[in-house]
Amino acid sequence: MKVAYLLAFLVVVLLSSCGKDVAQKDASGLSVESYSYITNSEAEDFFNKNVGPNINKFCKLCHANPAPTYTDAKKMIVAGKPQESKLYLKATGQDNHKVVWAAGTEKAENLRKWIEMEQ
Repeated sequence: MKVAYLLAFLVVVLLSSCGKDVAQKDASGLSVESYSYITNSEAEDFFNKNVGPNINKFCKLCHANPAPTYTDAKKMIVAGKPQESKLYLKATGQDNHKVVWAAGTEKAENLRKWIEMEQ
């Protein structure tokens, strides 16, 4: 019996230390991964692959690109908080800006995920 409790305890410890919290939910109620294990270079790579090209393509259609680089984009966010980030609010049609990507679309979700990845 003691062995069973010990094994159960070890499983819980191992699972809790893996860096992911799959039960966490975002504001929309969707399950998301905890990004606490992401390094800055991983966040930058995610930005350069999934966010930066969209900002470059869509923002400059109407005005100069406000975030042409990763460093510039970081100045327009509150790390880990999309709903407080000027870039996310503008892109999703909030903050007196037209909708560029509707919330919940792939492009908006990539922007949200990147902001959440930043620490």
